[in-house]
Amino acid sequence: MEGEELHPAVKLLLTRMQSHPDEFVNDVRWGSKYQPYKTHWNATEKGLFNAKIREIRMHSMHESLMKELLR
Repeated sequence: MEGEELHPAVKLLLTRMQSHPDEFVNDVRWGSKYQPYKTHWNATEKGLFNAKIREIRMHSMHESLMKELLR
């Protein structure tokens, strides 16, 4: 993983994930744009993306659970 360059498209996607995480809670908007290409990503790109998507979706799940608990 160490030393692998990030493709500019993956950098762009990661930046968008950081600034607009709500757009990645599900794959409605962006899934069709990146899914066909993920098989070509290097290990670093996959690792960074997976960590970020996990962070976003786990946060969303936590919010949903808390809303339900507080009803």
